[in-house]
Amino acid sequence: MFTYDPTLGAGAPEHGYLIPMLSLVALGLGSFGLVVLTWIIAKIKKIKLVGKHFLISLIAVIVLSLGGVVFGIGIRNGNLGYRSQTYTGQQLFDSVNEYRVANGQKQLSLDLPICDNLVSRYLKIKSGNVGHEGFEQWVEDEGINKMYSLTVELYVKDTFTTADAIKFWDSSPGHRLTLLSDEVSVGCAYANEGVGVLIVGEPIKK
Repeated sequence: MFTYDPTLGAGAPEHGYLIPMLSLVALGLGSFGLVVLTWIIAKIKKIKLVGKHFLISLIAVIVLSLGGVVFGIGIRNGNLGYRSQTYTGQQLFDSVNEYRVANGQKQLSLDLPICDNLVSRYLKIKSGNVGHEGFEQWVEDEGINKMYSLTVELYVKDTFTTADAIKFWDSSPGHRLTLLSDEVSVGCAYANEGVGVLIVGEPIKK
């Protein structure tokens, strides 16, 4: 229940339970503060509070406040624990192949020329909202355009397991077509800190 939405950075809405939980925290703390303020005013003005009913209200507010604090800690720790998870490029590549096989396609072969300097693409994508800017130039600079008849780049951000990445790509028709394309046979992936880059291609047949 205490989880971070892995696609939040991609424009997906937050989970519906987050707002009610945060409202509970605010309600509990606000109610507790109101009871304390009432008690202070009563002491200053020497107003006698009804003992039994006031005590019941105070206990209820304390319980509500503690519940809110527990929820708040749960959200914080759950998110931090989830965000601390990451995955490697090899794990992402393996998951892509599992996805392809599960959908009736052949596995991609790991291609070292594509892997060379793939870190530079990762760093470019991680640096900001750049989209696929610079990909064609990277392909040319690395001489990939001379070795492959087709190269396609996929990337994902704010994901913390390979399942999150595959789910994100699977939810997009264009990305799904690329993942399951029978026009590509090789590829390579690099991933770190929730950002993953996958490049697939088809070598020029000699």
